[in-house]
Amino acid sequence: MAKARSVAPPSPPPARRPPRVDPRVAQTKRLVKETTLDLIAEVGFEGTNIELIAERSGVSRTTIYRHWPDPAALYLEAFDPPSDDVALPPPTGRTLDDLRTYLQHVADRLNDDRYAAALAAQIDKSQRDSAYRAAHFRYAAERNASGVQLFRDGIADGTFARTIDPEHETELVLSYLVYARVVRHRHLDHAEVDRLYHEVRARCGSTRR
Repeated sequence: MAKARSVAPPSPPPARRPPRVDPRVAQTKRLVKETTLDLIAEVGFEGTNIELIAERSGVSRTTIYRHWPDPAALYLEAFDPPSDDVALPPPTGRTLDDLRTYLQHVADRLNDDRYAAALAAQIDKSQRDSAYRAAHFRYAAERNASGVQLFRDGIADGTFARTIDPEHETELVLSYLVYARVVRHRHLDHAEVDRLYHEVRARCGSTRR
């Protein structure tokens, strides 16, 4: 009886390098988004349009439409952190440290007067424009995923109780911070962030620790 030949497993495909981003394109997109956020904060969504963005930024309308065929996508992306320097740092695996970092990051963004004013305009537009509201909710869910994942990780490592709802806890934290800054116009200092941190720990803490 012939001996069956062993078949070597296929080699894994070579790792694909991330596409190279032209620094000039990145700079142009950053300038357009910064200008868009400035305008939304100054004149709201009603006064913001591609023509004005092009005039203020010096970037042609053709270029803007090439990157953002749907202006609503630009209006949403304008709320992204402008650079890695102010982006949320990657998780460290130490849940409580990551929680404190997350809360401070959100507070720092909201303490930017321009960002807070633009966010208030975004909330207003979401109330009055159903199409934009749907896009805003989808976009917000993507951007809030880091907070949801933080609570999930805390459940997994025993820091947080298994009974908590990560989505609900993220909404509670963000609602508190946005209300304090955008509605009450209160600057979110370190003492307030620290107080919120301890409230979350007390509310979500696991009895297993």
